[in-house]
Amino acid sequence: MNTIKQSLSPLLTPLRDWFMAREPRERWLILIGAIVVFIGAWYNLVQQPLQQDIARYQQRNDNDQQTLNWMRTASQQIQAQGGANVAASNGSLLSIADSSLRQLGLASALQRIQPDDQNNVKIWLDKAKFETLLRWFAQMENQGLVITVAGITPINSDANNGLVNARITLTRAS
Repeated sequence: MNTIKQSLSPLLTPLRDWFMAREPRERWLILIGAIVVFIGAWYNLVQQPLQQDIARYQQRNDNDQQTLNWMRTASQQIQAQGGANVAASNGSLLSIADSSLRQLGLASALQRIQPDDQNNVKIWLDKAKFETLLRWFAQMENQGLVITVAGITPINSDANNGLVNARITLTRAS
């Protein structure tokens, strides 16, 4: 404590001397002005930003609560409808596979698509984007279709980063 006092003494001594040289009435005005400046600084630098942050976080919390309530309601509806076969597919398996591949931009990678029987389709893809292929898998599962065989081989080249060759068998779930 004494070291702090000693280090601040050369700085505060001229200020104290200046303050004491003022008349008592001026000293009161200076003290009141300093208090007003301190309160204004406290409000503008600490209190107001805290209040704004609290309001922002409260709004975010309200939005998250609304989203959570919606998700709970949607989850109950999905469970009531029977889970995975929410969007059961209609139409031929070949046309569903072909149109969905084209929809996701995998048409250029599609080399061959061949029906195996009424419930199976074999698909050959070359230089397909792996992330897009995963989205297509998810889309097929959402339509009640099953990927029974998937042979995926990465293309080893810096220029083809993220591209794969795939051999897939798609089956209609029973």
